[in-house]
Amino acid sequence: MMHNMITQKSLARKAEAKDAEKISRLANSLKLGQENPTRGGFLVYPLTSEEYQQRILISPYFYAAEEDTELRGFLMCYNDITLESMIKQSLLSHEENLVSYARSQRKPFVFGDQIAITQESQHKGLGKRMLAVLFSDMKAAEINDLYVGVLYEPVMNAYSAQFCNHLGFSEIGSVRNADKTLWGVYHLKI
Repeated sequence: MMHNMITQKSLARKAEAKDAEKISRLANSLKLGQENPTRGGFLVYPLTSEEYQQRILISPYFYAAEEDTELRGFLMCYNDITLESMIKQSLLSHEENLVSYARSQRKPFVFGDQIAITQESQHKGLGKRMLAVLFSDMKAAEINDLYVGVLYEPVMNAYSAQFCNHLGFSEIGSVRNADKTLWGVYHLKI
């Protein structure tokens, strides 16, 4: 079916600072509604455009997906070096158990923080296209391990869990953060 195919004008590329405002708008439009979880969504904690811009500038693993020249998605990941730098800059709390769990893994690794695709572009392969670029970059850097956290409580982020399972991730544990949220931790060896 044509609606499930990636168009000829689809592109996954490194995100640029100028993408930050569009990324922030997209993230906020797809926020997981903890108060109304049937709404669906991927993201739990969207950032401001300034915060996204800062992460674009410091992470070599931040990607954007375009379709017909319009931003349709993004993938934000950090390698272990960037993760440590973000903690030192107070961009992430080193006390959060999910981040601490990621930091305890054998290095080098990549930690997947956020992925989002516009609702009209979902199920067209854009997420897989961005992951293909990520995997290529990871292999070039000789990094074989990817970790992600998926919200389990207070509401299950079913979309993200299904996406991880579909891609072959293994659930390796769970952690509870200070804010009482429970996160499943997933791992993929590439």
